[in-house]
Amino acid sequence: MKREQDEASAPAMPTNAEAADEKEIDSEKLLGAGKRIAIRHNGQRYQLRVTNSGGLILTK
Repeated sequence: MKREQDEASAPAMPTNAEAADEKEIDSEKLLGAGKRIAIRHNGQRYQLRVTNSGGLILTK
């Protein structure tokens, strides 16, 4: 039953086209020793930060 719950909550696997276009970077490499970084996208500033529980949040 635990395995079924894990599979149900797992993110969908990308299609071949999505996987070919996707780049992966480790969050520690992106964030460095800090807990937040600013990201500029299409002229807008976003903030990526680590939550107290270890998750990531991207806000505008």
